[in-house]
Amino acid sequence: MLFSLIHKNSPYIIFIYPVLFIVLFISHILHPIEIPMYYDTNPMPLYAWITQLHMYSKYIWYGVILLFMLMNAFLLSRMQILFRIIDTATAVPMLLYFLLSASSNVFQQCSPLHAALTFLLISIISIFKMYKNEQSLQPVFEAGFMLALASMFYANMIFYAVFLYIALFVLVPFNWRQWISLTIGILTPFIIVSSIYFLQDQLYDFFELFIKNTFIWQKSFSFHYEHFIFFGFLALIFIFALFHTFSGSIKKVATKKYYSLFFIFMLVTTGIFFLVPAAGKEIVFFLIIPLAFIIGNYLENIRSRFWQELIFTLIVIGVILIQVFE
Repeated sequence: MLFSLIHKNSPYIIFIYPVLFIVLFISHILHPIEIPMYYDTNPMPLYAWITQLHMYSKYIWYGVILLFMLMNAFLLSRMQILFRIIDTATAVPMLLYFLLSASSNVFQQCSPLHAALTFLLISIISIFKMYKNEQSLQPVFEAGFMLALASMFYANMIFYAVFLYIALFVLVPFNWRQWISLTIGILTPFIIVSSIYFLQDQLYDFFELFIKNTFIWQKSFSFHYEHFIFFGFLALIFIFALFHTFSGSIKKVATKKYYSLFFIFMLVTTGIFFLVPAAGKEIVFFLIIPLAFIIGNYLENIRSRFWQELIFTLIVIGVILIQVFE
């Protein structure tokens, strides 16, 4: 069956995943449907640099986005290997990332989302390393620094700093040096970028750009009925997966903390959507991180092979139908 064939870390995955990626993304690359977004009109500094590639060739631009997507898949796999979040050797988080990334044109088109996700994943990996690491300062500085870099692609990333502070509180006892290190890590990229703009006599332009991308309301795109059906199905599976996750099936204290933080991440994302004026429906994209692990863990641990295969097959069919009807 489909899930049994591709969910394990095995040599033939190196051939299956490129084929899956081509099936999911080739139609959009050949016949792109670009939805205008506010972050394209007022791009943040690092995203503005990438968009210059479009002047040379749209395929070079898509190549860069593809590179970020492959890095994200690698980082999800790396997170699974480092922290054993799912208690089996599995490639499911990486697989779900590819599938969910294809669930909307906004997620597929050239945008800062995949690049921002890359640095967000590095930030989360760094903060997760703080568990039982009560004196170290480097990982927490890296977490803040990488999050701030992510915000140089997609400005609303900066509000995930709330998640980093909560994660630090959950993972280790209070150490004021670590909290200061995290704060300095977040501020450092902003100080560097502000200094560059200041030397160019454009400091006000940078502040104005940041405000436009965060605190000025922007008209958002609309999901279609097929998206609501698919996301509703995912939400239903997520509820079952969440009950399974916190029903006592997980024994390791560290793993329980990681899943608790994934849930907090989802709450922070919801808060950003409702409280930050510029944050639109594109913020849903970053829920891929917790969904990939929570749903992935559920799929790996369902006792019934029938339900395991059925749920995964319906997710694949749902993504394919979106490709057809969107």
